Amino acid sequence: MNFGILLNGTGKVWIDNISFEVVGKSTEKFNDSLNLGTSKRISKFPKNLNFDE
Repeated sequence: MNFGILLNGTGKVWIDNISFEVVGKSTEKFNDSLNLGTSKRISKFPKNLNFDE
């Protein structure tokens, strides 16, 4: 499972009140195969884990 936000440039992004639900097999799946190249640019090391920045 992946979730998050990528911000390119300056500004602020907030995630608030996230929830996840278990769904049945009849729910349509989402395939994000068009954005596979993005993962190569994401840092392999965690940053700002205490949300001070």
